Amino acid sequence: MNKLVKTITERKSTRTFENRPISEETKIMILEKIRTLTNPFDVKIRYNLIDNTEKDTTQKLGTYGVIRNPSNFITATLVDDKFALEALGYEMEDLILYLTNIGIGSCWLGGTFNRGQFAKEVGLKEDEIIPIILPIGYIADKKSITEKVMRKMSKGDSRKDWLELFFKSDFNTQLLISEAGVYSEALEMVRLGPSASNKQPWRIIKDGNKFHFYEYSTPGYSKMFSYDIQRIDMGIAAAHFSLSAKAKGFVGNFSVEEPSLKVPENTLYKFTWIGDENMTGKAKEIVLAGGCFWGTEKYLSLIKGIISTEVGYANGNTPFPTYQDVCYKDTGHTEAVKVIYDSAVINLTAVLSLFYDVINPTSINKQGNDVGSQYRSGIYYVDESDLEVIQKSIIELQAKYDEKIAIEVLPLDNYTTAEEYHQKYLDKNPGGYCHIGPDKFKKAMDS
Repeated sequence: MNKLVKTITERKSTRTFENRPISEETKIMILEKIRTLTNPFDVKIRYNLIDNTEKDTTQKLGTYGVIRNPSNFITATLVDDKFALEALGYEMEDLILYLTNIGIGSCWLGGTFNRGQFAKEVGLKEDEIIPIILPIGYIADKKSITEKVMRKMSKGDSRKDWLELFFKSDFNTQLLISEAGVYSEALEMVRLGPSASNKQPWRIIKDGNKFHFYEYSTPGYSKMFSYDIQRIDMGIAAAHFSLSAKAKGFVGNFSVEEPSLKVPENTLYKFTWIGDENMTGKAKEIVLAGGCFWGTEKYLSLIKGIISTEVGYANGNTPFPTYQDVCYKDTGHTEAVKVIYDSAVINLTAVLSLFYDVINPTSINKQGNDVGSQYRSGIYYVDESDLEVIQKSIIELQAKYDEKIAIEVLPLDNYTTAEEYHQKYLDKNPGGYCHIGPDKFKKAMDS
C-alpha cells in the first residue's frame, strides 16, 4: 500500500480537537503547502489561515456547536466562475491529505458555520463567496457526543458500491473492477472520497484511456446553498483520481470534451481525464541524491527519456522539513531529485549510469564544495522490483573503484517537495551555483 492510498483510506473527519494551539513550526509548514497548491482548472483561490486560539470567548468564530476547540480555520474565497468550485475541491482535498500526513485533523464545513463572521474576518470582496471552511487542529482522543451523532447521521463510514459509480463506454454498462485494469486503484480512491452528506455525486465512464466525469445532482440538495456544493465533491473526485494515477506513474491531463452519450436524468458532464496511452505503465519514478540538488536536477532534466524532475528532501527523521530545517536542524534528510522517466525510452540502468557520472560515489557526506549529511549520495526507490537493478549497478560500479562505494540505497521515505524557489533553480538563475561542469550537461543532452 503506497502512502497516498494509506492516507485516503485511513483519514476521517475531525470535529473534536485538543484544546491547544498548533505549533508555529507546523503553521509555517501549512502555509507553505497552501502557497504551492495548484489545480488543473487554472482557477485562483484566496486562502486565509485564521488563528482561533488567540480570540476571547466572545470573538471566537462560530460553527453552531458542531466543532469543538479548533486551533485554526482555513478559509477559501473565490469568484464562482466556471470550474471554480471544482478547483476548490481539488486543492482543498490535496491540502487535507497533507494535513493528515502531518498529524493535523480537519473537517469539511459547507453549511454549519457563521458566514457573516468569516466574511468579516477575511475581508470578503463583493464578487467573492466562502463556500467552505476547514477547522483544523490536533485530534482529540475522545469524541464529543455531537460528533458521534453527526457521523452516524451522515453515514460517514459508508460508501456506494463500485458498480453504482463506474461505467464502461456508456451508462448502460457497469464497469467491473477487473475491466478497470491498472486504473482500478485510482477509481477505488475516488469511491472512498469524502462528499457533502456522503452523497458521492460522481459517476465515471471509462472509454479506453479516457475517463469521463459526470455529476449526479441529488434533486433539491444544493438548494440549501447559494451554490452547487456537489461541484466541490467533483473536485475531490478529480483530486483522488489524478493524484492516485500520478502515484502509479500514469501520465494524463484533464480536458473538456463531452462525449455524445445518452445521460441519465439529473446527470451533468463535467470533465475528462485523458491518459497518455504511450506512457501508461511506462512512466517510472526514482529519487536520486548527489550533492546540491540545483545542479543535479538540471543535469538529469536534460537526459532524453526523463519526463519530469522535482527537487526535494528525502529519507530524514522528521516529516515535511523546510530548507532551513534540513540545513540547520539535523533532520537527517538529503537534498534529492525526484525523477519520472519513460522506461520505454531509457531504462533504470542507463539513468543510474548517467547519475554516477556526475558524483564521486566513494565520497561520504560530500559532493563538490558541498559538505554535510544533506549532501550525501543516495538512490531511493518506490518500486521494490527496482532494487535488484540498483544493486547490480552498484556492484558493477564498485568494480571500478578501490574505495568502498558510499551511495545509500533505501526505499524512499519521508520525502518532501522543496520550496518553489528551489524548483528549476538554474533555469531561473542561469549563472547560479552549480557543482557540475558544463561538459557533463552537454553529455546529458547528447545521451
